Amino acid sequence: MKKVIIIWWLSFAVVYAFGQDCRWYYYSEQKICLEVSETKLLVKSEKLNVNDLKSVIEKTDIGTLKEISDLFGGLFYIEMQHTNQENILELHKQLSAIEDIIYASPVFWDEQGIEGLSYSNQISVRLKSKEDYAALQKSAEAYQIQDIQVNDYDEFLCILTLPHNPPKDAMDVANELHETGLFVYAVPDLIGFWPLGPSNALSIIVNESYIYPNPVSETLFIDLDKIRTLNNSFISYNIRLYNRQGSMLHQVRVKGGIIQFNVSNLANGIYYLQIYDEISATSETHKILVRH
Repeated sequence: MKKVIIIWWLSFAVVYAFGQDCRWYYYSEQKICLEVSETKLLVKSEKLNVNDLKSVIEKTDIGTLKEISDLFGGLFYIEMQHTNQENILELHKQLSAIEDIIYASPVFWDEQGIEGLSYSNQISVRLKSKEDYAALQKSAEAYQIQDIQVNDYDEFLCILTLPHNPPKDAMDVANELHETGLFVYAVPDLIGFWPLGPSNALSIIVNESYIYPNPVSETLFIDLDKIRTLNNSFISYNIRLYNRQGSMLHQVRVKGGIIQFNVSNLANGIYYLQIYDEISATSETHKILVRH
């Protein structure tokens, strides 16, 4: 009996620790585990500036601020010192509750040991058919979704936007939507941070780490080897870049490798990159920001 109690206690401790240290999301029907950083957060606000955020963080009395980087468009990268995971999650909770903050996200380590993933307040959902849009609307009401945007070039892909201070964040909502089985997938909009040399600047990669940098000024890279499957020798991709008016600007058909699109001659603004898998007849569309 004593042995059973010890095993049960150890199991509970492992589960509790795993739950505390790890967040996860579904990708290709698998759970991808992300470990929470003890010192870093991502914050989105269109009203607050660096000094405002410094003042807010000081008032929380949680750890000591080390650095705030103003990335672009009201996106701030915050690094604390003299803190721990419990404190950083409490800081995340307090910042998320502030009206002028659109969202706050922890920074995660991925399973390859790379630190620098966060989520936004958006979720990508792929419908199984047009009829599933009604089910999506019903789910959106339950989660107080602020907006549903159908992709201009892929009618089965919808982008959901959470309101400020939602009861659950984008990662939890995406997981619960996926677990309903009503949709092909539901994934949080992921943002990646990658160092750009000795200056310690950051490159932002929105949605998927195989498309970078985003925003882009000269050359957009698409690393298809990161998304290839066991049948990769048979897969052929049709990659197209569109402007907001729906005009196709670039197109290439390839089987893999790192593809480069030169965007240096394009005007600043939003473009759409569509990656079509010609074997499974499925596509993904990503928003690309060109900024010179």
